[in-house]
Amino acid sequence: MTSGGAGIPPSAGVVPGLWTPPAGEIIPGSLFTPARRRQAVVVARDAATLTCSLQIQGDSTVHPGQVALSHYVPRVGDTVWCLQDGPDWLIIGGQGTELPKGKMRSTATQTTAAGTVPEKFDFNAAGGSTSYDLDNDGSNTMVDRANSRIYARWPGKYAYGYHWSIVPGGNTGAFADVKLNNTLFLPPRYRGNSTNEPRDGSLSFERAFTAGDYIELFITSGTAGVTFGSNSNELGMSLWMSYRP
Repeated sequence: MTSGGAGIPPSAGVVPGLWTPPAGEIIPGSLFTPARRRQAVVVARDAATLTCSLQIQGDSTVHPGQVALSHYVPRVGDTVWCLQDGPDWLIIGGQGTELPKGKMRSTATQTTAAGTVPEKFDFNAAGGSTSYDLDNDGSNTMVDRANSRIYARWPGKYAYGYHWSIVPGGNTGAFADVKLNNTLFLPPRYRGNSTNEPRDGSLSFERAFTAGDYIELFITSGTAGVTFGSNSNELGMSLWMSYRP
């Protein structure tokens, strides 16, 4: 009986069946093949299959269908570290990367018409800006300020929220809501009065989103118009969304 089985040479002083290859020798396809850590660049991704395409440093070959550990979301253009397992590469993390998140804010004000019809707050008007926009699927990022929307480009759980500010006066109802895909209002919902304190505040929540979902911020008033917003970057209107692994 050989110590390593058929085709594997015996080695003196080892337990039968547990043959160890000589130092520096790698047995292709064996349990002794070490993992190789390499740098790569994400060149494409597929949110439907939760995979991406990689280009390994120093090689022009594109490797599709690669996966990442759950704490990292592939973004096109990211430099990542990965481990090789045969023809496959497992992404273990990015280099200087962040999880997807987007935020819009505004130093402008917007006055609603009297009544109970929700109006979308316009973050693209003068005074609007993008605080951060940290995702890229190769074609789009998260923030679409032209339409005052923030998109989930990668499926999963996200925290989201908004800051509201009201100019006192009018003594009427003042409401703010996050709306999903221009169809469904989501919690948290602000319900107040234009003469009551506080004049500003922040609300947040968490839920699962599918790729392509988007949120918008809507404002509403009661029997009289209400002016929302402030000329302060910190106290003005804002809307944000952040991925949670």
